Amino acid sequence: MCHQQKHKDHRKLIVHFLTLLFIFLFSYAALSKLISYSVFKDQLTQVPFLAFAAPFLVWAVPGVELSVVVLLLWPSLRRCGILSFLGLMLMFTGYLVYTLYFSPYTPCSCGGIISGMGWRNHILFNLFFIGLAVLAILLEPSKSSEKPQ
Repeated sequence: MCHQQKHKDHRKLIVHFLTLLFIFLFSYAALSKLISYSVFKDQLTQVPFLAFAAPFLVWAVPGVELSVVVLLLWPSLRRCGILSFLGLMLMFTGYLVYTLYFSPYTPCSCGGIISGMGWRNHILFNLFFIGLAVLAILLEPSKSSEKPQ
């Protein structure tokens, strides 16, 4: 096996590992929101600019997270899944930053294990996963580069 092929295999392995991390994170996040449905809904209703949409968002957010998991699980849609993961993580981080620094009210943190982090650490956690998503996008070969020439 040539050096270039080994390098390509390492890149694929890293992308697969990162994809598994993203699948675990969003599966866990969605399930914890659904399990603690009433707590999640109460938190959403306490955020001034989200309160009106809380009945929709309480189902939509975990639904979208699980949809991204499906994209990540489907090999031909994995790149779309990684991009979707990145987009959602950017939105969630924007929400955290806005709530922490600009909102008059700061609801309780997210549920599950993440709840013990606090808001600033949660932002750092999200930034770490945003960096991993960018890395996965850079390492994921485009469909045109996979085709034999």
